[in-house]
Amino acid sequence: MKNFMTGQKYELIKNTNVLLIGIVLIAIVSRLFNLTYQSYWYDELYIMDVSNPIHSVSDILEAMKVEFHPPLHFFGIRYFFKVFGYTDFTGRLFSAIIGVCGIIAMYFFGIEIKN
Repeated sequence: MKNFMTGQKYELIKNTNVLLIGIVLIAIVSRLFNLTYQSYWYDELYIMDVSNPIHSVSDILEAMKVEFHPPLHFFGIRYFFKVFGYTDFTGRLFSAIIGVCGIIAMYFFGIEIKN
């Protein structure tokens, strides 16, 4: 009887992992499909301008005095531009990756709350 219960629990964990993988794949596809189809919005243009790799860190700090976006976003996207290039696609790719990581984090947060 004990092995049967353990087996059921293992199946449940296995099924939730498959569900997580499915949700993450859907999230990736939905975020990357036509990523650069629309033109930039004003806030995206501002982030692209401030986070341009040619600007120094002090320039970004100066711009953050009047901006309401999270400060780590500017620095994260700036270094993302340095590694992957300064293009429209990479400008939006950073936020898409952060969004997918947020889904995964919420899954594990839910597991912690449940336990």
